[in-house]
Amino acid sequence: MIPATTRKPYTVAALAVAALLFVAVNVLAGWTLRGIKIDFTSDRINTLSKGTLGTLASLAEPVTLRLFFSDKLSDNIPPFKVYGGRVREMILEYAARSGGKVKVEIVDPVPFSEAEDGAVQAGIQGVPIDNASGRQFYFGLQGKGPDGKQETIPFFAQERERFLEYDLTRLIGALVRKQKPLIAVMGDVPLEFGPGGIMAAMRGGQVRPYMLLQVLRQTFEVKVLGSDAAEIPDEAAVVVVARPKTMTPQALYAVDQFVLRRGRALVFVDPAAESAQGQGGPGDPADQKAEMPELLAAWGLEMESGRFVGDRALGLSVEAEGPAGGTQVMPHPAWLGLRDEAINREDVVTADIADLNVGSAGSLKKREGATTSITPLLLSSNQASLVDVAKLGGARPDPAAVLRAVSPTGQRYAMAVRVAGPVKSAFPGGAPPAAAAKAEDKKKDDQKPEEQKPTRPHLGESSGPVNLIVVADTDMLEDRFWVRIRDFAGQQVAMPFAANGDFVVNAAENLAGSDDLIRLRSRGVSYRPFTVVEDLRRAAAVRLLARRDELQQALEEIEKSLNALQEKKKQAGDKAVLSDAEEAAIAKFRDEMVRVRRELREVQHGLDRDIERLGAWVKAVNIGLVPLGVLVAALLMGLARRHRRRVRVRRD
Repeated sequence: MIPATTRKPYTVAALAVAALLFVAVNVLAGWTLRGIKIDFTSDRINTLSKGTLGTLASLAEPVTLRLFFSDKLSDNIPPFKVYGGRVREMILEYAARSGGKVKVEIVDPVPFSEAEDGAVQAGIQGVPIDNASGRQFYFGLQGKGPDGKQETIPFFAQERERFLEYDLTRLIGALVRKQKPLIAVMGDVPLEFGPGGIMAAMRGGQVRPYMLLQVLRQTFEVKVLGSDAAEIPDEAAVVVVARPKTMTPQALYAVDQFVLRRGRALVFVDPAAESAQGQGGPGDPADQKAEMPELLAAWGLEMESGRFVGDRALGLSVEAEGPAGGTQVMPHPAWLGLRDEAINREDVVTADIADLNVGSAGSLKKREGATTSITPLLLSSNQASLVDVAKLGGARPDPAAVLRAVSPTGQRYAMAVRVAGPVKSAFPGGAPPAAAAKAEDKKKDDQKPEEQKPTRPHLGESSGPVNLIVVADTDMLEDRFWVRIRDFAGQQVAMPFAANGDFVVNAAENLAGSDDLIRLRSRGVSYRPFTVVEDLRRAAAVRLLARRDELQQALEEIEKSLNALQEKKKQAGDKAVLSDAEEAAIAKFRDEMVRVRRELREVQHGLDRDIERLGAWVKAVNIGLVPLGVLVAALLMGLARRHRRRVRVRRD
């Protein structure tokens, strides 16, 4: 046993050795474990995706990234100080994983310096710090490719922090891409004019292209052909058909022949294009059909006309008229929020899509005798049924009417599918007469017969298997279903709340033959709804609606009785007196009406109590249970140490 007088030197020596070991281990780890990271975040936001790694591995020549960040000025802006650190670390990670193909320069554009002039020249957006000094805060990126090509992110807005990796990888891809693939867009969705359509533009209204068009143009050359185009360019990699409501036979024939020739198409049809009602179309949803049954049939598909998928389990929450006046939040079974099991995780296009919003989507199924294989991409829940489009309520949606009309069948309906396999032409007799006549007129008008090009031959079937994606909804393309636009420092910033845009670009890239950005892009949306609360609200809405219908029926019955009594009194004059039975019936109904109203309030209050109770449990777990677990663990460790100390003393 060591005497007490000699314990102190041993203790000091042990502490000194421990300190030296601590420093040595940290220095050694800093050298040997550099670049090794463990990402504990739930979304793995600090881990580069396979899409990014694939893009970096494909770099044949080096690219240069110049990050302009006002480091000194950021001391006064803590949120940007933190975000700037994350952007810097992310860019350095790109350089570390690129094998020397990504060069990084970090520039602090101090106010009134040459570095600031360089930021301005590079197209970086400056944000005024104050009105007096004239100092500008810079936080942007300039990329330079091997052939002098330049791409810029003018400002890293915090609203797009979740899309940081996608923005960086897209910029690098754009620097080395020789030419963007071309996609041709046909149909009635006014991508170039915005929600008001061409009619609003003609009336002098504000024209703002759909965000979807802007997103597509980041990756593709986009050529909008309209609804009457008789030809699709040969150089187009994919044709996108968006709402074929007024497409001419010649345009449909052009799509048919392109599919047979190239085998690539992304098609959006709709049994009720609700968004078209504000674009000069009639208000009746039944008149907003955007269907092309002949082409779908040729591809082995069919969509039931005039009926959409109503789903009690997936309805998005909306504000609607309450049972006793005012408004209440209730699910709209025609507007669906698709996530989890509703999205096919086995297909590369939808594997990592977080969520999608659709409106009055149709149901697609395989046609009997089809030669193609059909793979569902988007599915309803088993609490769905097909509902007549008349239930939508025209320009004023009526979620309650749709909710009543949904009678769950237990069946799951496919709202988007992938079609693969050989197909035949939807025009077995050749081009429509008008198109043939037009081609004949063109021949006659030609000045030099020897220079005439032969008319493209009609194809009766595809030369090989086609690869098509068909979606039975066009409302999902509208901004209001997936993105909010905010102005920041003079520029528009897109803030997606659903992944509709990701889905469209993923599908187009996949059909065009490029998959690199698909998984990466889909990581952007991290919105996670409180599904338990949503389920509580849906269940309460169904109960409320049932009780409200009972009340409405009772009101209609008493109105009939009162009308009969008033008619009786009118015929008998002032001498008419209500019988005791009639008075009792009226009193009984009033009591019943009060009772039903009380039950309605109790259901609503019960919903609120359930949500509050759930919130209390969440708070208890986060605020109390976790610290309690740490405390218990500390106590157990303390008891274990105490036990070991007693054992050592006994041995000594």
